[in-house]
Formats: sequence, structure tokens, C-alpha cells
Amino acid sequence: MENEKKPKSDELEKARKEANEYKYKQSSKGSELIRKIVFLIIGSCWVLMFTKGKYHETNIFLKVTITCSFVYLLLDVMHYLWDTCSYHLHSQNLELCTTTDYLEHVYKPSDLQISKRSFIFFILKVIFCFIVSGAFLLGMFINPLYGKSGTDPSARNSLSDEKWERDSLPDGYVWNLYKGDPKETPPTLTIGFDNQSVVTNIEMKNVSK
Repeated sequence: MENEKKPKSDELEKARKEANEYKYKQSSKGSELIRKIVFLIIGSCWVLMFTKGKYHETNIFLKVTITCSFVYLLLDVMHYLWDTCSYHLHSQNLELCTTTDYLEHVYKPSDLQISKRSFIFFILKVIFCFIVSGAFLLGMFINPLYGKSGTDPSARNSLSDEKWERDSLPDGYVWNLYKGDPKETPPTLTIGFDNQSVVTNIEMKNVSK
């Protein structure tokens, strides 16, 4: 419409910067939360698959969990390494630039491409986080968790007694993993959360029953 007021270029630039700042802030929080979830699951799988310094055969879902967790970590490293190298190159070129040509015709289009690529990496990491979480939950509830052919029966009997219990705290809660009766044995894994369900600490103990 002719009477419609067009926003000024500086207003558009300000709005663009605010949108990008919000996007980077939220994606950074999301990446940090996803990373904590994956590390938590890796630690839990490690306790379930390795006890007393020995590997114990588990169901296929926990193996898928570990495999996909390392694929996620590889994506995470590639994401930040690629972005860091791209912006480092632009930073050097901007230092040597004496006009605005590079900023307008090279940096800004490239920055848009980097942003799109970064978003694709973020979505891939979210997808793998769901795969890792789903495989882990399936692995925890599939019977038997241990006990494939070739596994020591005595090891199966002791490992199958592992259970999770939740304890509330004034500033959050903890999940404890017990191998045996919680009233008789200390936890082998303790995971602390604050009131916003963010992981605050992970403590693993080598407890012999």
C-alpha cells in the first residue's frame, strides 16, 4: 500500500540483530541442555555395561544408545569447529579490509549461510538427542537387560537387581542407582538436579557387593 510506512534501514538492522541475538541465546541454552542429557545417558550406560571393571553384555538398545551418543558428540564438535574456523577467517579478512565492500558483499552473505548451516547442525543434534533418549529408555525397560548367551549367570543375577530411586532435596532432587537393596547398599551412581530439572552433578562410585 502507498500509505504504508516503510521501516528505516537502521530499524531493520536493529530488529535483525535482536532476532539473531535471541536465536543464538536460545540455541546455546538448548545445545547446553542437550549436551548434559547425552552425557548423563552415556554415564548411565557406562555404569550398566561396565561393573567391577568388566564389560557385561546388554541388549541391543543400550548399544544403539552408546553409538548414537558418540555420533551426537561428533556432530557437536564439527558444529563448533566449523563455525569457529569460518568466523576466524572473516575476522582476519575484516582486519585487513579498508572499505565496506567486504562487509557488504562477502561477510553478510556468508554470515547468513553460516547461520543456516548452524541451525541445521542444531536440528541434527536435537534429533540424535531424541534417538539417544528413546533407545536408552527402551533399553532400560527391555527384559532382560543382561543375560545374553555367554554371560556369567552369577553376574546376571547381581546386575539385574539394579534399580533407580528418587530423593527430594530442598533445592532440587537426586536420582540414585542401587545395585541390590537400597536399604543395605550405597548408590553406585548419583545424579543431582536443581528445581528446573537441570543436571547439577553426576557422581559414580565403585561399590562392590
